[in-house]
Amino acid sequence: MMETRSDVVGEGDQLIITVFGQPDLSADVVVGSMGIITLPLVGAMEVKGKSTMDVAIQFANKLEQGQYLINPKVAVRIGQQISRNFSVFGEVVRPGRFPMQGQLNVLDALSLAGGLTTRADKSVKLLRKNAGADQDAAEVDTMQIEFENNKNSEKLMQKILPNDVLVVGQQKTFYVYGEVRRPGSYPMEEAMNVMRVLAVGGGVSERGSSSRIVIHRKDKHGELIEMPANIKDVVLPGDVVVVNERIF
Repeated sequence: MMETRSDVVGEGDQLIITVFGQPDLSADVVVGSMGIITLPLVGAMEVKGKSTMDVAIQFANKLEQGQYLINPKVAVRIGQQISRNFSVFGEVVRPGRFPMQGQLNVLDALSLAGGLTTRADKSVKLLRKNAGADQDAAEVDTMQIEFENNKNSEKLMQKILPNDVLVVGQQKTFYVYGEVRRPGSYPMEEAMNVMRVLAVGGGVSERGSSSRIVIHRKDKHGELIEMPANIKDVVLPGDVVVVNERIF
C-alpha cells in the first residue's frame, strides 16, 4: 500500500534538525535527489522514505557511535514538504503544484486551484503513478463533475495522493453559421443533433432553408470534409454546421 503519512521524508523536502544543547550540530537541510542529506560530523545520511522520528534516531545513533555526544537528544521536523505535492492543470483559475495539507479529495484540490474556468469541460482526469511502476506508467481515472442525484459523488470525494495530477480539459464546442439568428460557437451537449443546433442558434432565419444544411467536419486524417445533413444527424465536437439560403 502507498505510504501517505505526512511525516515521511522525500526528495526536495526541507528538514529542520535540532540537537538540544548543541546549536552547532543543528541543521536546516534539503533532501537531495538521491534521498541523501549531509549533517555535521556524521556526513551523508540516506533519509528518503523514513519518518522524521527515524531520521532523528539515526542521527542520534551516529553521534553517539562516533563518540561525539553521550545520549544526544535530536528532534526532526519537516519544513517545506516538496515531495508531498499534487498538481492541477488545464482549465482552472490557478493551475500549478500545491502542497498536501492534510487529507484532500478531488473537489478540495479543484477548490485550491481556484475552481473551473468558464471554458472548462465538466470532466476531470486523474493521473496517478502506479506503485513500483516506471516513471511513464500511470493509472487514469476520468470523472464527470455532476451533483444532480449525487452523480459521481463517490469519485469526486476520493482522496488525493502525493504526486497525483488532475487535468481539467477545455470545453468541447460546435459552431453554427449561415442563415441562423444567433450564429457562433456553443458548448456541446449530450446527444447533440442538427435540430438541437438550430434551436441553440436561435432557429433558421427568413432567408435560410432547413433542407440546405451542411456539416464541415475533420476526418481521422485531419482533412476537412463537407457533408449534407438533415435535422436528425448527429453533431460531434468541433463540427461546423452551416445553414444555406433558400433557393428562390
